Amino acid sequence: VCETAHSLQRLSHIPIKLNVDVWLCSYTHDGHCCVTGDQEKTDDLLLQSAVDIYTASGATVAPSDCQDNTVKNIKSINNGQIPVMSYSTKFRSTFYRGWRDVMKIPKGIHRPYQLDVSDRHKAIVRSIKYSDDGADELMVKPGMTSLDLIEPIRNITKKPVGVYQTSGEWLGIGAPGSLEETYHIFKRAGACYMITYGARRLCRSQ
Repeated sequence: VCETAHSLQRLSHIPIKLNVDVWLCSYTHDGHCCVTGDQEKTDDLLLQSAVDIYTASGATVAPSDCQDNTVKNIKSINNGQIPVMSYSTKFRSTFYRGWRDVMKIPKGIHRPYQLDVSDRHKAIVRSIKYSDDGADELMVKPGMTSLDLIEPIRNITKKPVGVYQTSGEWLGIGAPGSLEETYHIFKRAGACYMITYGARRLCRSQ
């Protein structure tokens, strides 16, 4: 990941802003974004990953692990200069199925550190917590099921709030114009940015 991020920055003919995920779930045997039963080791691994990514590429680090301490730990070093885009409101969802299938993530895992889709209050509070920890940008995920959260989170934190159009959402986009339609819906809801598997297609259509 670090080598790829560095190469992208070096080879690009124009200035680019890279956001690189910080996570563990692709590396753990049980598919969790933590070392089960060892929070200290979890925190250490996530922090080291963020430092390595930033040192290699200068990229914005994007903790997607949903652990309590990651954003705070990253902002506690380097005089808080490492830019952070937090997956600040991330739900337990069936809309991650495409990515999980490709990555061979074990099925049926209960991830208590991800949010219950029925708990609107906690969804907003979680983004406020990561904002207070120092996150520069916030996010809701999945995007289409979180439209009602974008504006209140942005109004409270006064920080950019974006959306992540997940693999499951992307798999459901087939008809011509559907991707562009979702982009305009996210924009109408107040999203400051959109992450999507269809980014190239969307850029070509604008």
